[in-house]
This record gives sequence, structure tokens and C-alpha cells, in this order.
Amino acid sequence: MQKTKATQTSEFKTKVSAKAKTLTAAGSADFGVSVSDGSSLSTNQLHATTITQGGDSTIWLKVTENNFDQVMEEWAASVDDSNLFPIRMQFKPIWDLLKELDMKKGRALELYIKNIWAAEKKKLDSLDSAPYAEPKLKSINNGTECEWEWDNSGWWGGTSARVDKPKTKYNYADSDTYYPIGDVFTAGTMDKPYCGALPLFAGDIRHPKDWDFIWDDHGTYGTYDAKMWNPKPEYGYKCVASALTDSLDKPSSDDYACFPSDCVVGVDSSKPLWADHGSGSYMDLTVFQSPEGYLNVHYFVAVSGYPEKTTIGYLKDACFE
Repeated sequence: MQKTKATQTSEFKTKVSAKAKTLTAAGSADFGVSVSDGSSLSTNQLHATTITQGGDSTIWLKVTENNFDQVMEEWAASVDDSNLFPIRMQFKPIWDLLKELDMKKGRALELYIKNIWAAEKKKLDSLDSAPYAEPKLKSINNGTECEWEWDNSGWWGGTSARVDKPKTKYNYADSDTYYPIGDVFTAGTMDKPYCGALPLFAGDIRHPKDWDFIWDDHGTYGTYDAKMWNPKPEYGYKCVASALTDSLDKPSSDDYACFPSDCVVGVDSSKPLWADHGSGSYMDLTVFQSPEGYLNVHYFVAVSGYPEKTTIGYLKDACFE
């Protein structure tokens, strides 16, 4: 006769059931029971853990293979109100308990508690519908300095361009440090730009967490190397301008500011400030100027390729103190 897997399982269960009462024997909480299979001479080891709660649990130390029922009766007799242990619980409203004693008082308690819940829910609903507080930003534009970063001297062709890096500024009036949002781009000339009116920002700002590479000047045979980058913001924030480096290194994130997403509105710009047409670069680049207002037209957004327009971030008035 062939022994199937189902047959082996059934026989194993039968043998374990026959030994069940010994699982609580030997006075140990963790021990093994050996079940032998004569046909294969193999031994399956079953380990069991027993827990006794309620009554006088020490009575179970007396158990053997032959006195299980008697020990159980003795333990059951030891259970009283002082050593009860709950093994199953069901949660119900307190007024259900009171209704069993006094239906009228139970219903009154139910109505009282539910009215409290309703009032608290109304308060929470009113908080959910309340407008969020606008993040607060600060700006200054008094005497910012810029440092030359790059220009396109030596290019075979194309329109002149220059990039300068604005410096951060400590404002003694409010003991805060103000940051630029990007670098300053000058098109059509290599003269140093005036940065004295360039806005810098503080308040609820974050620095970029990283930078995305956009363009480099390989192929132009320019005198100076250039790499263009767009900042990547932290979650919940937006960065609205670009920066340039004259090496393989990314810009220093600690030198630039990004804004809460709720403060930034996207506006379409169809006025490219500059493009690298005729430069000989292996890559294509278009530069759009930032919108006027809390930003400044000297800040810029770099875009790969030659698009006719792009979306540029504009700051809400409500976000400023």
C-alpha cells in the first residue's frame, strides 16, 4: 500500500492527539514530545509551550501522563473571584452596561456622551475648513554684491553673455541672513551688472537638496568652462532660478534659497533672454529671465534646447511679511 502525504499527515495528527495530555507534563513550560513512525523509523519532534492563567497555576506542576483529568479538576476548583484572568474581551459602550441596570439612565448617558462627541467633531470640522497660515518670507534689496563667475569670451560665434554670483547678506536690522535664488545673467554685453537692487530672501526658505545638470559649453572653444544647473528642492518647496559653475562641481546649495510651494505661482514666459545659437556647443541652451516683482529680471531660468516659452515661478504677495 502506497503512503501518501495526506496519510502521513493524518497519522501524525492521530499520534500527537494521543500524546496531547503529556504536553503539560514534566513541570516545564517548553519541552519536546517524540512521535515515532514505525514504517519509516523516522522521528518527528513536536515542541509545545503551555501557559496557565487564573486559579492556582502551581497545581499543574503535579501533572503526569496518568493524572491529567484529576489535576484539571483540582485547578478548576482553585479558581475564584480573586484570581480570575480574562482570556477574551469585548468592548461595548458604557451605556450598554448601565441599560442592564436602568434602561432610562442608560439611554440618558448614551445621549449625553454622543452630544459631547458631536460637539467635538464640529470643532474638528471647523479646523479642517480653516485656511492654512501663509508661509512668511522676507526680502531685502540694498547693496548686494556679485562676483564674476563666467563669460563666453573666445566663442566662435553667438551673442555675448556673462554670469555673476550674488553674495548672501547678513541683515543687522533683523539679525537674519538673506540668500539669492540663483545667479545673475547678463546678455549682449560682458560688462559687470548692477546687483545693488537684486532681491535676497529669508524667512520660510530651504536650500536646494541637489542640482540637475542642464548644459555645458563643450565644443565652443571658449576661454572659460561653464556648466549650467537647475536646483532640486526639498519636498513641499520649489526653486525658481538657475546657477552656473566654471568646473565639474555643482553649485553650493547653502548659497541659494527655495520657497514653499504654496508661495510659488507658475507664469508663462515667452521672452527668451539669450540662447547659445552659433556657439558650436554640443548641447543647446535657452535662458529665460525671471519675472519682475519680488524676483528680478537679472535672475534667470535655464532650459535645454530652444523652446519658445517656458513656465517660471512667481512669488505671491501674501507670503511676505
